[in-house]
Amino acid sequence: MNIYKSYLLSLATFTCISNPTFAQTEKLANILDYQPKCIIETLEPLSIQISEQDYVGTGAFEEREAFKQALQTLRIQATQQGADAISLTDVNHIMHSTKQLSVNNTNFRTKYKKANTRLTTNLKADLYKLCLHDKSLTKQRTAFNSQGYKMHSFGYSYTISLPEDRSPAGLAKKILVPAPYISLESGAYGIELGMMTTQVRNRLGPPSIEINLESNNTAWGYGRSLWFVFTNNSLIKINSSTPLLTAYGKNLIEPREGFDDISWRVNGEVPQKTNLSDAIIQLPQAKELAGGSLLNISNQTTQLQLSFEKFHPKRKAEPVYLLTEYQLYPRSNNGVSKKNDVTHIPTASQLSALFSLLSFPQANNPTLSQLQNIYPQMSRLNISGSGVWWLIGDHLQVQYKNNQLSKIRVSPSVFAAVQKQENTQAQFFQSIKQLGLPTDKQSLLKQYKDASDNFDMVDLYRDDFFLLAKYESDEENSEIYELEIEYF
Repeated sequence: MNIYKSYLLSLATFTCISNPTFAQTEKLANILDYQPKCIIETLEPLSIQISEQDYVGTGAFEEREAFKQALQTLRIQATQQGADAISLTDVNHIMHSTKQLSVNNTNFRTKYKKANTRLTTNLKADLYKLCLHDKSLTKQRTAFNSQGYKMHSFGYSYTISLPEDRSPAGLAKKILVPAPYISLESGAYGIELGMMTTQVRNRLGPPSIEINLESNNTAWGYGRSLWFVFTNNSLIKINSSTPLLTAYGKNLIEPREGFDDISWRVNGEVPQKTNLSDAIIQLPQAKELAGGSLLNISNQTTQLQLSFEKFHPKRKAEPVYLLTEYQLYPRSNNGVSKKNDVTHIPTASQLSALFSLLSFPQANNPTLSQLQNIYPQMSRLNISGSGVWWLIGDHLQVQYKNNQLSKIRVSPSVFAAVQKQENTQAQFFQSIKQLGLPTDKQSLLKQYKDASDNFDMVDLYRDDFFLLAKYESDEENSEIYELEIEYF
């Protein structure tokens, strides 16, 4: 009788431990899907084994009620050991089949009869005490999730070949710009007088702007602060500024890294903005020219002229002369003929032929080759912040995409030499009229009833184009100062 009572007591105790109701008054340790961020203490690992007799193999092991009970038992035992988090490290299922052997003595044949199958599940887990202030989890998964399933991680990588940017702006970004040193021996940025256009392009990348000059000369600008003049594709002059462009024209060029964002140095020692008196000391070979704001350094073949500009650092202080420009040119040229700095401009007959193809609203849709056949000396703005533009004379610019006319712009004067001529404003208005548009705001609104009046601007949308006209003011009789037409 005592033995029977002892057996019942042990059975009741095991049932109490294994039953979830045991922990109703105590929060059980959680089985984690992700590793914890903050651990106070790692406890002794826990292993349990549970067997299921007469196992019938239907469905996943993890879905059986016996397995779920095993996980619950694991949580209870982990809680009893002081853990509040569990990370399953191994889940192993083993089946044992028991067969009954029977012998038939009459015909001496042996028969095997399957009696039952037993499933044994082994669970192993790491136990943790988590930080009181941080019970959050990482993104690292545990080996098995809270339902006992093994976790598998899959990674995918995709290789996408992007189209190579062959635009001038894209090519320019790939160039390692040389040091901005200026000297008689090394030229500027490593570019020496006498080099060919191909050599310059290979070292510095595509120019920001290519300007065709009279006498078949060409000027290249890199950003707004480095200028080359070529004759017959051979470099004859290097400047830090250009007299060719107006302020509007220079602003069309996008500032360029390596040229516009750093200070150049003469002989690698005398930086831009150096005081004249300091430069004379640091460049003992320099000769001061008449006027007191120029220094000249020369050898047998080359001259380097340094220009200093007057500044007033303080209102009542004495002005100072600071180094602002340089010019390199062959000594035999005595400064190079000013004729090199005259921009090529189309004739009146060429402009008339061009505008006949570009008249608004667009009907002819001329190709770039058609325009170049009429005026081969078009200049080219390569890096502008809005793509490549072709410059036709002083006011007209066109843009092409996929050999289709994309934009037309009529702007204020781009070239300084032309601006000095008379009737520049009249030439601008003539360009607007040759496109077939009025020059004042009121007339444009009258001509196109569906145009929108936006104070000092008027815009017009159609299915095949967008027009934007900018005016000096919002007055009705205000005159236009810039026009852009985009074709779709």
